[in-house]
Amino acid sequence: MESWAWNGIHLDLPDDWELIQFSKDPRSGRCAFADRYQLRFELDWAVVDGPPDFARMVSDYKAKLEAEEVTDLRSVQHAPWYGVFGRENKLPISRYGAFFPARSLLLEIVFLWPEEQKANNAFEGRVMDGVRVPAQNDDALRQWHAFGIDATVPDNHELVECNVHTAYAEMLFADQKERTQETFLRRGMVSEWLDQPLQEWLESKLPQGYTVISRRQSTHASHECWQLEARITRPVLKDWLWGTRHYQACAWICPQDKRLHMFSRIAHQPKNAPNALPDIRMACCADHQRGF
Repeated sequence: MESWAWNGIHLDLPDDWELIQFSKDPRSGRCAFADRYQLRFELDWAVVDGPPDFARMVSDYKAKLEAEEVTDLRSVQHAPWYGVFGRENKLPISRYGAFFPARSLLLEIVFLWPEEQKANNAFEGRVMDGVRVPAQNDDALRQWHAFGIDATVPDNHELVECNVHTAYAEMLFADQKERTQETFLRRGMVSEWLDQPLQEWLESKLPQGYTVISRRQSTHASHECWQLEARITRPVLKDWLWGTRHYQACAWICPQDKRLHMFSRIAHQPKNAPNALPDIRMACCADHQRGF
């Protein structure tokens, strides 16, 4: 099983299921997972005012599915989940819903089974038992875990971009006013493209218009890390209003997964509170996590 964390929703799914569709809207969205053959699992979320009437919701849902000619319908339950099982185009499908008060989220999950395979109720139960929606912690931080990226960002920062392709995953977060941005990057096949020392590569990622003010190298649990800090070279009005923009970045190659991991932050740093920024962190394996 592989752990995922998306929009404050944590779950464990088979490690051969890949996330192929996702939404970035924190209030309402959907993620879909597939194995090498077909769609296998869907997750939908919506922020609601309170718990719905699940008995009525299941009844209405069954009526809707009957109208769509879904067969073998029956109500199913695995507390706190309520749902409906049926066959759609001969394929067994289980749909469940549950309310999580910690973030006032209504979740719906859908299991889609291959035609030659029976629905595994015990497996569905294990997955449902593993769905977690933690309340906001004291540090006001939220974990995201997807595509090999394990990132911790401020709870009120939203996912702005997510770019994924072969041996490459990048996630960009920002606050609502985009005064602070965090980027997390994971790249594979390092020997095929990294043709310079890691510290030089990290400096090549410096945004235009910034000047390096410090460089550091450290080693922890066999992870050799390079870190730099820079600030905007020519401040403009918003830097005088909100504090000079600083850039921080850290990169390393994990000896366990052989991937390059890098995270960075651009943020205004007020002169009267230079250390007021919340922590951000990135992990690559059980032995190593970095933050600033």
